Amino acid sequence: MKRLKKRSPHYWRDKLAADKTHEIKRAPKRFAGIQAGQLMLIPTPAIVDRYIRSIKPGRFVDPAELRLRLAKRYRADVSCPLVTGICLRIVAEAAHETLNAGAALDEVTPFWRVMDGNSSTARKLSFDPGLIDLQRELEFPDPH
Repeated sequence: MKRLKKRSPHYWRDKLAADKTHEIKRAPKRFAGIQAGQLMLIPTPAIVDRYIRSIKPGRFVDPAELRLRLAKRYRADVSCPLVTGICLRIVAEAAHETLNAGAALDEVTPFWRVMDGNSSTARKLSFDPGLIDLQRELEFPDPH
């Protein structure tokens, strides 16, 4: 039986706070709608976190739009969908850790403004994605 490595109670917050620098590279080949040679932003979790914190309450930005806006902000053509997804997970997990440490909901990054509870990223979270659905219901009430 494989033993899982025990993580510190602030594992994801440490990943979010890691001192990393974004990169802009030419896409080496065509993949995920990106053309070979396009300038591609390789974001950091901190960049994704800052952007999500800037989204106004009641506004939803889907991950594709997030990638496009980040690319424009950093003068690139596109953002790497794989790395952006990983960063989005780190942001969500760090927010959840912060909530578990006793922070109020308005003190954490509102990742539900970018992530849908049924998304592939949400299914990888260590916590119940129902939290995303609940927050989205509270923040984006059905107009009908």
